[in-house]
Amino acid sequence: MEGQAYCDVIGWAISKRIDAKLCLAALKSALDTRQHSDRGVHSTPLEGANMKISISRTGNPNDNAHMESFFKTLKYKEMHLSNSETYEDALEQLPGFVEEVYNKKRLHSALGYLSPEEYEVTIQQTKTADRAPRKSR
Repeated sequence: MEGQAYCDVIGWAISKRIDAKLCLAALKSALDTRQHSDRGVHSTPLEGANMKISISRTGNPNDNAHMESFFKTLKYKEMHLSNSETYEDALEQLPGFVEEVYNKKRLHSALGYLSPEEYEVTIQQTKTADRAPRKSR
């Protein structure tokens, strides 16, 4: 299951500008989240993070399907239905939507209709069971 996409949002940032600072802030957020949850470390420099570059193939819209689905859900279920009108509204509401709704409650068809949090627990349980010593008969 190495490299499996869990469909959860592990890092994000919000800005009035789509620029390199926004991208790096989201990347750092993701690294901090994974390092904290996986190893108990609270921060990680970007250098030495052992990342693999991934670029969409020209003319293949499916390469980014998970993110397109996330943004559609974010725009409709959170921003539109909650009547967000300002940047400040989005700043206030986005963390709760990502962390409490999208990652913990929303069911994903790609994950067998589990939430990303439930799916990740299932994967960890499977890994633990696979590592357990087998009794010989």
